[in-house]
Amino acid sequence: MKRHIFTVCLLLLCAIEPVMAKGTNLRIRPEHPIAGNDFTIFYEPKTSVKSLSAEIFLYSGFHWKTVQLPLKKLGNNFSASLKIPGNCAYFALRFVADGKLYDVNGKNGYTYQTRNKSGGYLPGASLGPAILGTTKFGLSPEYFQVSDSKTPSELQSAIDAELKHPSVSIKQFVATYLSIQRIILKGDFAMRAPEILVRIMKQDITSEDDLSTIQRIYKFEVKDAQAADLISSKILNLYPKGKTARMMAFSNLTKVVNKDSLILNANNFLKEFPKGQASQNLDRQEFIYYELGRILAAAYFDTKRFSEFLSYSTQQDFRYENEIYRWNILRAYTFKTVPLEDLCPIAEVLMKQMVAKVNDGSFGKDRGVGSIEANALAQKQLDDRLATHISMLYDYGNYKRALEYFNHFSKKAKFADAQLNELHWKLLEKTDQKSQVLNILEQSINANAYSQSMIEKLKALYDVKTGSTKGFDEYLTELKSTDESKALRKYVQAHLVSQEVMPFALEDMKGNLVRSSDWEGKIVVIDFWATWCRPCIMAFPGMQMAVDKYANDQTVDFYFIATMQFGDYKEKVTKFISEEGYRFKVLHDGINSKTNAQDAVFSTLTPFFKSSAIPRKIILKDGIMRYTTEGYSGSPSKLLDEISYAIEILKSEK
Repeated sequence: MKRHIFTVCLLLLCAIEPVMAKGTNLRIRPEHPIAGNDFTIFYEPKTSVKSLSAEIFLYSGFHWKTVQLPLKKLGNNFSASLKIPGNCAYFALRFVADGKLYDVNGKNGYTYQTRNKSGGYLPGASLGPAILGTTKFGLSPEYFQVSDSKTPSELQSAIDAELKHPSVSIKQFVATYLSIQRIILKGDFAMRAPEILVRIMKQDITSEDDLSTIQRIYKFEVKDAQAADLISSKILNLYPKGKTARMMAFSNLTKVVNKDSLILNANNFLKEFPKGQASQNLDRQEFIYYELGRILAAAYFDTKRFSEFLSYSTQQDFRYENEIYRWNILRAYTFKTVPLEDLCPIAEVLMKQMVAKVNDGSFGKDRGVGSIEANALAQKQLDDRLATHISMLYDYGNYKRALEYFNHFSKKAKFADAQLNELHWKLLEKTDQKSQVLNILEQSINANAYSQSMIEKLKALYDVKTGSTKGFDEYLTELKSTDESKALRKYVQAHLVSQEVMPFALEDMKGNLVRSSDWEGKIVVIDFWATWCRPCIMAFPGMQMAVDKYANDQTVDFYFIATMQFGDYKEKVTKFISEEGYRFKVLHDGINSKTNAQDAVFSTLTPFFKSSAIPRKIILKDGIMRYTTEGYSGSPSKLLDEISYAIEILKSEK
């Protein structure tokens, strides 16, 4: 039976005398690895870990490959063996403990030069360290760019060291060679490129990747269309089903507008260029199948061919399914284009698949990240999709199933969103699990992600438990995380400013003129918002909490300036505030005389912000802008604390 490339080392530690890597708790055998032979790792973690694996980055045949190697525990050590590929000239490794990077030795992990079985030089031994070099090790080397932190002389020396060996030629590392030349020559590269490319082409280049690299340089940098076309013709002749042909076919496919024709053409593309039969290394063309997945799934969904939509979607990996869910399910739920009774069963099938596949590593494809980063990215996406899914199931009335999905959030996201936390305790009540409500509310307070209704519910439970509401405020304070409060205070301090604001006068919803010059001696919180801005609207519950907190404070006031509206903006704003029931002092931004846009006041501030995004909060004191932030964190309580901290800081100033 052919020996697997990875074999867990079962030798007893006492029977081996491994060599310890200097200054580390890593032991290796042999001390000088030989390509084609086993390389055994012995590693003793500095802290207790449940599982340990090594991420190995191999520079083999002038290309990077990444493999995962699980380690088996032997006493206090973890151990495993790897059969090094016969043409591997250089490799690096780092450790992953319990799913997280562990004890990385500086930026580059642990690195090793290999020799062939005769002790001789292996092609790539000089170039591998040069292109990994000082590049951030958090990226997987198969996607590394040549690091410009290396000096031109160091890079040239690496090339010279390679080419002095008779078995090595530029033909073996064309793309890397050209990348290095681009760094060495800098602005002169385009001028010198023709002579470099002619010299390379004399070596009878036949690799599609290399020919494509040369073609792109001729077309986009040298701007020699004739030479670029000649190279393209050669590529299509040599590789009629290759990457260039695939890219051209995909470009033609995306020009089709009719959905039924698009579905037909997309399926024909997959027959002509099946992903499974494509070259093993799609190298920068993974996006074609990713985009095709989006396009085809959306065409099925938009034409109501839901069975075909699910049949296609569930065959994909997590990265594809996540985008398919985001673009189709989320869109349909947000804009109510598909009834919930039809949408929820479809979404359920897709969500079950996503939960099962979240750690399939697909977020590492074509992204230049290792497995840890890939899984973290995937979990972040799953957290976002779960939030949508739970809300949808709640609206549909499938409370039990909605509640079950809270088990699939990451630890970081489980209590991070106030709207989800509110749904969480309501779902517990609707599924007769009221005994757990108090715990959920307390954890939400600790995460500083709660709403006013959650405070009222917690207060009611406190009253039942203690017999009165006396001491509730102290209880609430004790629940809050000290670290969270410190971080928020630090954030507020970092966003304090001192900037003069041009005086202005704006109409309120009753047509009265409100002048900023009348705010002398006051601290005034201004919220720039618009009816079309979802984050602005999501922040309103938190702003209402802040307005209510300072309702009786004559030194503090709040104004909500509706800006960048379209059409009959006054009617839109007045109708929205009236229907939603917010108790806000609303002003209409004026018309900009230069652009005719409704942003007369806001536009005077954007040069200072270096951004025109909303929601945008500013706080004025005696006509001077003293605080400003952009966006919304997702927590009404956190927004309340932020505004409160800023106000109290300004109040405390003499």
